[in-house]
Amino acid sequence: MIDDVPYGHQWIHTGATATDVNEYGVIVDISARIQSFGAAAVDTSVATPPTLSYSYAVQYTVTDEAGNSATPAWRLIRIVCVQPEVYCTSLDLDTGSTLGRCTVNGACMGDNFAAVNGGVGMSGMSSSSSTTTTTTSTLGSGINENNAPRTSSVSSSSSSSSKGSGSSTSESGSANSGSQHLDDYEPPATPNGPRIALLGPRYMELQQRSSFDRCHSSASLQSVCDPGAQAFDPREGNLDRRVTVCGQPLIPPRGQVAVPVLLACGTSTQLPGSFNLTYSVRNSAGAIASTWRQITVRPMCPEEERPCNDGVSCSMEGLCPTTTALAPVSPASTARPNLPPVISLITSDILPSRVGVKQGSSYSYCNGSDPSHDAPCELGALAIDPDGGPGFQVTNLTGSIIACPPTACLGKGGCPLKIMRSYRLTSRGLDGCGINTMAPVGTVFAVDLWVWDSNSANASVVRYVEITEPCPPTSEFETSKLQLCQDLSGSFYCSPLPCEKANAMRLPYSSPPVLGLIADTMYIEYGTVPPYYLGPCVSLPTSADTIRVNKGGSMQLCGAYAIAKTVYGDGRIDVTDLTSSIDIVPDIQCDTTYIRASSGGAGSESYAAAGRFCSSCPLEMLHLPGKCPPGTYSYRYVC
Repeated sequence: MIDDVPYGHQWIHTGATATDVNEYGVIVDISARIQSFGAAAVDTSVATPPTLSYSYAVQYTVTDEAGNSATPAWRLIRIVCVQPEVYCTSLDLDTGSTLGRCTVNGACMGDNFAAVNGGVGMSGMSSSSSTTTTTTSTLGSGINENNAPRTSSVSSSSSSSSKGSGSSTSESGSANSGSQHLDDYEPPATPNGPRIALLGPRYMELQQRSSFDRCHSSASLQSVCDPGAQAFDPREGNLDRRVTVCGQPLIPPRGQVAVPVLLACGTSTQLPGSFNLTYSVRNSAGAIASTWRQITVRPMCPEEERPCNDGVSCSMEGLCPTTTALAPVSPASTARPNLPPVISLITSDILPSRVGVKQGSSYSYCNGSDPSHDAPCELGALAIDPDGGPGFQVTNLTGSIIACPPTACLGKGGCPLKIMRSYRLTSRGLDGCGINTMAPVGTVFAVDLWVWDSNSANASVVRYVEITEPCPPTSEFETSKLQLCQDLSGSFYCSPLPCEKANAMRLPYSSPPVLGLIADTMYIEYGTVPPYYLGPCVSLPTSADTIRVNKGGSMQLCGAYAIAKTVYGDGRIDVTDLTSSIDIVPDIQCDTTYIRASSGGAGSESYAAAGRFCSSCPLEMLHLPGKCPPGTYSYRYVC
C-alpha cells in the first residue's frame, strides 16, 4: 500500500488489522497485538524526490499467543506536490543539507534554495483498503547469487469482506491495548516520544550465585525472573518487541538467540551487591525512552555468620563492620512488609454488583462504551498497589486486572505468567467467565476480577450476572406473552407472533460477500507466465460452461470468484454474482532490515527505508514474460 500525502499536510496513521484462528477454530481479532515501526519518522515537510518511489516505509508485524508470526505488511509513504506546484530543493542552513521541497506560488520556500527541478506535482491522496484474500507469487530467474537454481511459487487463501469495509481501523495510538494505564509509564523524554513501563517489581533480591534471566513462557507469579518492560509510541503504537535491556533485544527476532540479561548488562550474581538493569526503546524517529530495575544480590554467609544490615556483607566472628559487641547469630529483619493490592468494583445505577441480563442478549467488556438498561456491559474494577512504586509509592494496577482466570492460576503454585496475562480484562474480556445468555432464566454467572502485585499478593471482587426474562410485559395490563425469536442473521428479538410467522415478515438478510480463489500454490519460472489468468473471472461458471466441458471442450480458467447470499423469511435463497466487482491490489514486499536513509536530502536521516528497500509488481505485468523481476509478490483481492 502506498500513501500519497500532500506536502506539508498532516499524515494520519490509520494502522492495520489482523485476525487469527484460536484453539476452538474461531476467527478472532488480534489487531491489538500488531506492532508497527516507521510511522514516527514521517515528516511531511520534506518532499519525495521524483526519482524515488517513496520516502518512508512503515512495517506491521503481529504474533499470536502461540508465537506464530505473520508475514510483515508494509505501508509506503510518498510526500507529493499538489499541482500546479512542483518539486524543488532548498538548503537547510542549520545542517547544511539539501532538502526536498514543493514550490509555494511558484517559489521554492526555504532558508536558501537551489534551482527548481522540473518534477511534475502529484495530487495528494490517502489510500486504504480492506484485506480479504491474498495471493503470493515468487519468480525465479534460474540462477541466484550462489549459482543455485531458483524456483517460484504462488500461494493463495480465501476469505470474505465487503468493499470499503476498511481494514485499516486500528489506531496506532491505542496500541497500548489497555494493558497498563499511562500512569505506570515513565514520562516521555520528548513531546510525543515513546513511553516505557517496567513490568514486575522495580526492586528485586537474589541469592548469591543464583541464576536469573528473562521469565520463561511457563514462569508463574512466584518465579524469580526478569519480567522485562513494555513500550508504546503515540504514533507507532506497540513497541514491546523493540525494547532492549542494556542494549540487547529483550525479545530477540525469530532465529536469534537471546543474550542472557545479566551478561548483556555486564554483571552476575557471583558477588553480593546492587546493580541496575536498564530497559530502553527507540522509535523510528530516533526518540528514546528508558526505565530501570534494581537488583540486590544477598550474600551466602558461612555457618555461624549472619548477613549484616547493609544486606550485601556477612559478619566476621559474629561482628559486622558497624557492630561493637558480639551479636547473636540471627537474620536481620529490616524488610518492610508488603501491602496487598486494593481492588474495588465499578458500579452505577445501571450496573450494580448484581446485574440482570436478558436472555438472548449479550454481556461483554464495555471497552470504552457506556452500559445502558437495554445493553449492560462490564465496566470492570479499579485497582492499586499501595506500595508498589519507587519509594513505596502507590501504583495503578487497573490495566492488569484479570477476569475469570483458570483455576490453576489460583492455586498455590500459580500458572505461567503468559497464560495469566492472556486473561486480562482489557485484552480477553469475559471470555473466561463462561457466560451463556441462553441459559435458563434465573441462572447466575460470576465475573471474578483479580489483581496481583509484584510480590504475588492478590485481591479480588465479584460481580454477579443473572439471566432474566427476555420479553417481560411492558405494562401490568399486558396479558399476551411475547416470544423470544431468532432472526435470519442470528439476532434475537421479541414477537407477539409465532417465530415462523414473525421471521416471514422480517426483511431479508444479506450475508457478507465470499471470495474464492482457484489457485492454492503456483510456481512460475522467470520469463514465463502463469498457466491461466490470476485476476478475477468475468462471472460465475454457467450451465453452458458445464455442458461444454462435459462434451470435451475446455473451460477458461481464471483467478477468483465472489458471491453474496440473500436469505428470505420464507426460506428462499438468492445468490448474487459479485465476481465483476473484485478489485486486486498488489502488496508491498520489503526487506525486514531497517537502515538509516535520507528522505529527500543528504542530511535528513531517519529510520525510514532506502531506495531499493521495497518492491511490488502489478498483477497484469505478471502475465507478461520477464516483466516482474525474480521475487515474491502478494496481491489482495477485495470485494
